[in-house]
Amino acid sequence: MKIAIKTKDIKLTPDLKELIEKKIGTLEKYSGILKKKDYFDDFLEKGKERVIAEVEIGKETRGAKTGAFFRAECQIGLPQKTLRAEAVSEDLEQAINEIRDELKIQIKKHKEKRVNE
Repeated sequence: MKIAIKTKDIKLTPDLKELIEKKIGTLEKYSGILKKKDYFDDFLEKGKERVIAEVEIGKETRGAKTGAFFRAECQIGLPQKTLRAEAVSEDLEQAINEIRDELKIQIKKHKEKRVNE
């Protein structure tokens, strides 16, 4: 799985990049059926990455509340569906964990639907 990372009002450090790749990269083991060749034959050209996760992280303020909040969002584009999760938290790692957990659930549901077809 290829992971594309975009930041907003936050610097992407090597440690932060490694954290995102580690957390979001774990979704690859849940997407086994999504990587089957026939599932993607009509969707992608030869040689291109089959599953791409687009991750966006950023820092934002929330009105009258003081302090920074971190926002994390991830989209995984599939031929018939786009999986998307978003989370806001006071801790960036917690926000990343929340989107990973939400996407894990969505991938499992999508896999079950594909198996039952």
